[in-house]
Amino acid sequence: MINKKIRNRIIKIIVTNISLIILVVIGTELLASSIFDHFNYYYPPEYFSINNDFRYPAIYPESEGKKDIVIAGCSFTYGDKLNTNEIFSSILSNFTHRNVYNIGLSGGSPRDILYILNNTEILNKLIINKTNIEYFIYTYIYDHKRRLYSNTRPTVPFFIPIKNYKKLQYIYLPLLINHSYIINYINYFLYNKGFFVNKNKLFKLYMQEIKNKIKSVCKSSEFIILVYDYEVSDIQMFTELEKAGFKVIYLDKILNFNINDDQYQVPDKFHPNAKAWQVIVPALAKELNL
Repeated sequence: MINKKIRNRIIKIIVTNISLIILVVIGTELLASSIFDHFNYYYPPEYFSINNDFRYPAIYPESEGKKDIVIAGCSFTYGDKLNTNEIFSSILSNFTHRNVYNIGLSGGSPRDILYILNNTEILNKLIINKTNIEYFIYTYIYDHKRRLYSNTRPTVPFFIPIKNYKKLQYIYLPLLINHSYIINYINYFLYNKGFFVNKNKLFKLYMQEIKNKIKSVCKSSEFIILVYDYEVSDIQMFTELEKAGFKVIYLDKILNFNINDDQYQVPDKFHPNAKAWQVIVPALAKELNL
């Protein structure tokens, strides 16, 4: 049998080595978080595919003399499960006789939209004339705040936002850890409880950064937040965004019916169908005097 002295020494060596490994991992994560700018964090080259991930612009043949529109958001904007002629951008283009550029992305969040705006190669293919934009419309659903810290697209590295006295930063997690159900569950639980970061604050930071980018790219365009589906706790956040110069339009306030009824959704999901956009677009056009 190993005597007590040797056993204690072995235990000490094991504990020391484990502690060193933990320190190295933590140190690496902290170093990565100081290197990566959370507004321009890294995506793998294959993360976006122009042909597979985006809709091509809705070009109206008689749009000359009229200003264009850019719409952004998640699968609602992209038009999940819908044909090209049934989606938001196509119906909006036909109704207003304007060109409408769709940079919506299935599973997307403000992080993705900002990355698209910062990627000149992608942007040049999605937005043909960046100097003729009148409105930039971001369609919001309440899940977008979760997507700022919980991965929705499996190919992207995972970044956890952390509180910082100067700004909100991200800690980088390797893909191996990112695919851990336990890690994701713990992260989801902690952030929903507000342990590490204020979700509303993080979302507002992204909206402001997107607005700044749009102003630099598209010059005089107005930023509209179209609130499709929201929680009561979101109202204060949008009130603050309005005070900061954003125009916020709540769908439930410009429509006289519940847009979440089954008749306005695709059969197997809660995504809006063509009928939903056919009633939303006229109401939105009236609100913006298009």
